[in-house]
Amino acid sequence: MNEIDPSQIEIDGLLRESLSTSVPSLSPGFDQRLMAEIDRRAQVMARWRRNVLAGYGIASAAACVVMMRGQGLDWSAVTLSLLVPLALLGLIRLALPAARLEAK
Repeated sequence: MNEIDPSQIEIDGLLRESLSTSVPSLSPGFDQRLMAEIDRRAQVMARWRRNVLAGYGIASAAACVVMMRGQGLDWSAVTLSLLVPLALLGLIRLALPAARLEAK
């Protein structure tokens, strides 16, 4: 009535064998090597993100210029509508580090 499947006997033997061995541990310095590799990959990915974002910005600015010129706007209006947001972005980037220093 209580027959045990041969595969269950094999699995039971493997489990008993694995439980009788010592617990594996990581080599010394593993954390430092891992963090160095992660940091290196993060720097590469950050460079890619900046390049993709710059490409997107250039493409969107070019599309805006084409569309605004197609609507009959003169170059002064097109230039102003593109440079004002860039100037505001520059001011915000300059103001944020100063605000962070004051908060500390």
